[in-house]
Amino acid sequence: MIDLLWQASGAAEKEGRRLTGRPAIGKKGWQVKFLTVLAFAAAAAILGLLASGPAQAQQSEAEKQFAYAVRLMNEGLNDLAASQFQSFLEQYPDSPRAPEALFSAGLCLARSGDYARSSGFFQRLLAAYPDFPRADEAAFYVAENLHRLGKVDQAISAFERFPLFYPKSRWAARALFRAGQLAEKSGNFVKAE
Repeated sequence: MIDLLWQASGAAEKEGRRLTGRPAIGKKGWQVKFLTVLAFAAAAAILGLLASGPAQAQQSEAEKQFAYAVRLMNEGLNDLAASQFQSFLEQYPDSPRAPEALFSAGLCLARSGDYARSSGFFQRLLAAYPDFPRADEAAFYVAENLHRLGKVDQAISAFERFPLFYPKSRWAARALFRAGQLAEKSGNFVKAE
């Protein structure tokens, strides 16, 4: 690229000499030529940035929207954050941040007490991104949400199955404990053991 620019500056020098009849470059000609090459390089770089601008602008807009949702979540504005994550997912469904947005929306809705919608986001996450690093936590929240929705038997079953799907998870022991705890509370002492 620099070689082409150097050649172009040489051609510009010759053209200037042809038009004016005098050399375009004086004693410090190499400096002028060097600055010309730098100017061409800068122009090429700017044109390259402009060519990729719309994709970068969309990416940065997605990042801004995601960061705003995270900020709302961190401030405890869970309903607003969940809406913002949902909006993000609608506008940027193929974003690399989509799994994190699904998880965060589910978490915000659980914190707000909307357990049915929370489970929906967690289940979408588990179906679309089973290898997401926090998939085990999402599965735990699905079971916990079942309990909070009054579906105790389904919650117990989900907690019991949890270690089969995530045997190395830090949530596995807690899931078994919750299964026993819920079984005991519901009077099902056979399952509680």
